[in-house]
Amino acid sequence: MFGRLFVASCIGVSALALLTGCETSPGQVDANTAQRSAPNVYEGYSKQTYDGYERSSFYVPVRDGTRLAVDLFRPTLNGELADEKLPVIWMHTPYNRRSYRGEPAAKAYPGYALELLPYGYNVAVVDFRGVYASFGTNIAYNRGEWVDEAKWDAYDITEWLADQPWSNGNIGMWGCSATGGSQMQALTTNPPSLKAVVPMSAELDVWPFAMSGGIPRDVAVTTPGTTASQAMIARRDAMAVPVDGPDAEALLEQAKAEHKDNIESVGLVYFRDSISEATGLEWWKVSSPHTYIDELNAARTTGSQMVEAIDWLEASPDLHAGLLEKIDTDRLAVMGQSCGGLMTLEASIDPRVDTIGVVNSGAFNPGNAPRMSLSTFTKDDLKDVHTPALYIDGGTNDTAFENSNDDFERLNHIPVFYGVMEGAGHIATHRHKNGGRFAEVITAWLEWQLKSDKTAEAWFAGEDCGLCEDPAWIVQRKQFD
Repeated sequence: MFGRLFVASCIGVSALALLTGCETSPGQVDANTAQRSAPNVYEGYSKQTYDGYERSSFYVPVRDGTRLAVDLFRPTLNGELADEKLPVIWMHTPYNRRSYRGEPAAKAYPGYALELLPYGYNVAVVDFRGVYASFGTNIAYNRGEWVDEAKWDAYDITEWLADQPWSNGNIGMWGCSATGGSQMQALTTNPPSLKAVVPMSAELDVWPFAMSGGIPRDVAVTTPGTTASQAMIARRDAMAVPVDGPDAEALLEQAKAEHKDNIESVGLVYFRDSISEATGLEWWKVSSPHTYIDELNAARTTGSQMVEAIDWLEASPDLHAGLLEKIDTDRLAVMGQSCGGLMTLEASIDPRVDTIGVVNSGAFNPGNAPRMSLSTFTKDDLKDVHTPALYIDGGTNDTAFENSNDDFERLNHIPVFYGVMEGAGHIATHRHKNGGRFAEVITAWLEWQLKSDKTAEAWFAGEDCGLCEDPAWIVQRKQFD
């Protein structure tokens, strides 16, 4: 038996497992079906409770008034719409919300979200602004979600879906390629109701995708009004499908009229920092998700997710039989680096936590936390930390140094070990082999706190503790006997 370490990180993107149908009739599941979860296998957890669906189509206005075309699929049972609030899975697409290769896009586009309907999900597909039935203008066709005008579209649609009477407020997204990229874009704006994404085959850096080995693809510059751009627009407009209602055809014609100013191609943009003549934008920077890595890393990560992990471990052994008798939940440590340190502090208040490790991190004053942290924990909450705490950071050139040092000054009611490796910086030794010196210190702390290892204890305790004598570390301690 051994203690369990939970590590929070800055990466907060959840993965949504799309479930495939099983061979049972609606509303039935074989009681003898074992619960199995593995690649391409998910069975015994969910049952089909619906046997059909109803599609509706309508416009939803976003914050600047642009109307986006939406197809909504809601599950039915014996022809009756579901009367319970259900989660919503949606795709933001430049490829026609209604169809894909002759079949419904919700059914045939990779991810096949329509298969979720029998299990109690709503599914929606939304046309990008400026293409097919949506109003507005578009830049760069299937990368159009990255320009300022469209930047908040996914946020607004997500929150609209969450606010509907048939929605339980839990929203997920799915899609592949450009519709994987549209999920990445959604994450950069951090919709509070977006709980999970499945960005399949979505690039993080667009430049090498378009400029293979530095050699550009043969892409024509199609600025507004040119014959090439108008032909592309007309081809899509001819395939556009109106929404429902008596004014649908008229609305579709109005939407098409706004597409005339689309910029189909950004042109030949040779270098990473080149300006696209067609758009006036530093295109590879604007359209590459890595530009927004801080926002992506921070997407809805919270300490409550770490507490939920503890809840999961303490749940019925049937949920994770492979771990039975391998994890002792009587001794728990929570640890994290940078943003993960903030999540650690948030989770530290849980009474089941026995020790914490805060690495290159520290609490902020109320109202002073950066947007990307998304932690509810502040300096005022330090009084509620109840376990021995390890703090280590990279010294005065570590961006978290002041917060870390101040936490140590404030924590006067619990044992705290504070180690500083001056000059190591915010990343410290985490990229060294096996995590370097920081990983050694963290491991020793866990060996002591969770396993009562005397050799590990000597690193931190006693007048001549191991780290106290190590010239690489500046050590301070409180409440250590």
